[in-house]
Amino acid sequence: MYSIQSSHADSHAAILAGTTRDWLKAMRGFERCGFKIAQHHRATDFFLFRKDGMGLRFSIMMVDLAERLEVGVIHVEEAKGRYRPESEVALPRELADELSVDRLVLCTEYGDIDSGLILRAKCGSEIIIVSGAYPFTVEVKMTPPLSGLERFEPEYGIDRYERKPMRNAPIDLRQSGQ
Repeated sequence: MYSIQSSHADSHAAILAGTTRDWLKAMRGFERCGFKIAQHHRATDFFLFRKDGMGLRFSIMMVDLAERLEVGVIHVEEAKGRYRPESEVALPRELADELSVDRLVLCTEYGDIDSGLILRAKCGSEIIIVSGAYPFTVEVKMTPPLSGLERFEPEYGIDRYERKPMRNAPIDLRQSGQ
């Protein structure tokens, strides 16, 4: 398995496992989404699925930046077997088109952290996936809104994140575990 990690020592880039890099370049055809909900009633995983069964799992990994300062980094991987949501719902039709991907970057004195992603359709509809206010949780906001997603509590106010295109991410391809 491979992960895409930042080549800059002071940056925490999105962790894109396996062939996820290719999927993020040409994301289209997603029809369903789902969540894995923890005992504290917060989402720990968000899923997107296409008609052909291919799916992506979005989760958050926590990174210690300084003593008593921990922030969430977005993690994306193929949704296989054990990574399945408890239930799935249909996505709004507008979000089934090709989606462009932007990173949500938290800029701190300790470096830049990829804490989320924005998936945007050509019509302007989007899915915001970002680190939640509670450790290891993921928050999702969609336009048009999906019933049941009224609560949106990101780790930081959404205006604290810089929106940067995925194509400009400083990344190196390294094998996991190195």
